[in-house]
Amino acid sequence: MKMLSILVDESGDFGAFEPHCPYYLFSLVFHDQEESLLLK
Repeated sequence: MKMLSILVDESGDFGAFEPHCPYYLFSLVFHDQEESLLLK
């Protein structure tokens, strides 16, 4: 059976704008469980 993992990570703040941290980052990783993540 095929299985897909989805990993989500976020960093930042939706609060008041601060000049030292003007960005909000959002990342997604999709991983087919039938494939190894380890290098061969």
